[in-house]
Amino acid sequence: MQTGDPFAKIAQLINDMIRRLTEQVAQESSKEAFCHTEMEKAQKKFKKVKAELKKQQTRLEFSQAEVGKIEGETKKKTEEMVNLKEQTEKETALRKREFNQNDKIITQSQQNAIAIRNAVTILKAAFGETDFLQVSDGNARQKGNSGQKSSSTGDPKQIVTLLVMLQTDAEKLAAETKQAEEKAASSFEDLTQKRKVEIAVLTKGVEMSKLEKTRMETLVMQLGDDLALVKKELTSVEATIANIKEQCTAKTLSPEEVAAKREAVIESLKGALAVLEQSAAA
Repeated sequence: MQTGDPFAKIAQLINDMIRRLTEQVAQESSKEAFCHTEMEKAQKKFKKVKAELKKQQTRLEFSQAEVGKIEGETKKKTEEMVNLKEQTEKETALRKREFNQNDKIITQSQQNAIAIRNAVTILKAAFGETDFLQVSDGNARQKGNSGQKSSSTGDPKQIVTLLVMLQTDAEKLAAETKQAEEKAASSFEDLTQKRKVEIAVLTKGVEMSKLEKTRMETLVMQLGDDLALVKKELTSVEATIANIKEQCTAKTLSPEEVAAKREAVIESLKGALAVLEQSAAA
């Protein structure tokens, strides 16, 4: 006696199999869409981070080059400043030597002129001559240059004439040396002021270069930190892409999985066969 329609049970079994297959297809379709969307997002982010990484590397390399350039400029300015200071010290030493020589000449010449003047005064007082100074200095020089000799080398007038000539020479030498010293002192003062300005400019330049170097070194550190973060982010994106590939790439079934699927299909077929057998026996 029939307890039910066997074909209805077969239909039910088939429907169950269709439902499971449909669910599997839907799951696979949903998974495929998910994989495509996530992979597209990950690839887009990868390109963006990769571009940012290149940008950060370029900025870092440029900044590092700037630090090297500033170091070279600072070294050059420092060397120029040291050389200029050494040159100034040499110029000062030469000027001091020149001053000492001129001062010695001026002092000696002035002392000589005073001594000669005193000697003339003493001679005039001793001999009571009043016309000693009327002797032409030019005539005395002319006689000296022409090689003429006095017939009386002890003539007081000739002695005074020679002394006056020597006094004039001493006073002239003192005046000329004093004038040359004043000119040299003025020129050295101008040179000193020029050197001070040059050294001040170089000193300020070195200070500014050092400050700029410190700023650039700080920037390099910041860029290095930023670059490290971008690299870390890139590594994370690469890991995400690898994970998506792992999840979405179809895998070859193992022998155990293949056997299990076959057993499931066999069991379904056995169930349908049993129903048919029961139907045939009734």
